Amino acid sequence: METLRTSSYIIPVKLESEEGKYMLIHGYTGAMDIVSESVVLCLKYNEIKKLSDLTLQALQRRGYITNKTKEEEIEYVERVAQALHKRDEILHKSFTWVVTYNCNFRCPYCFEKREYKDSPHRIVLTKSQVDRLFNAMIEIEPRKQLQDSVITLYGGEPLLKENKKIVTYIVQEGRKRGYKFHAITNGYDLDSYLSLLAPNLITLLQITIDGTKKNHNQKRKHFEDSNSFDKIISNHYCPVKVDN
Repeated sequence: METLRTSSYIIPVKLESEEGKYMLIHGYTGAMDIVSESVVLCLKYNEIKKLSDLTLQALQRRGYITNKTKEEEIEYVERVAQALHKRDEILHKSFTWVVTYNCNFRCPYCFEKREYKDSPHRIVLTKSQVDRLFNAMIEIEPRKQLQDSVITLYGGEPLLKENKKIVTYIVQEGRKRGYKFHAITNGYDLDSYLSLLAPNLITLLQITIDGTKKNHNQKRKHFEDSNSFDKIISNHYCPVKVDN
């Protein structure tokens, strides 16, 4: 009896519908039980000796009473949390699509080094490739519950003005299948995509601004516009149509 103590992870919730009754919830075992106020008070003040043997055994089985010290219990919860996180990392699948390697910027630090005009690398996804990608996702992970519901669009620059037609197809087909989209974009042609920015379409954008206007224009060089900063900033203030 001396080694037993009230768990640090119990949550008592008083029931409005039943006088003197509480919903007892355990944080890491997931146990939920209806108990009397006297039991809650015994647990709150760690007066375990006042409990009957039958009640004590039931509470111990459900995790409300433990023989672990406070420090041991914290360590146990940390191990469980790490194991669950690792399991989710291994089992849960998220998908990023490279819409194109094409880009309208010439950032000196970019590893891709793609040209924008008259280049053999100007390749963009086709409708048939998009359909195959959706099928491939099912082959990779047929269990929808283990798939992330968000697909990230990447490049190159996925949201080039000229890509509007194929990106629209991607988003519309994805919506039919229950997916939403994020996009990693330089934001320069964003004003061409306002109709696709909505809670059930493209829901989030990651846009990079490299410091002040002067620094940005030196590092984030558009292939023909020396002032990409103002264009990107102006796109942030474009009105977005929300269509549910």
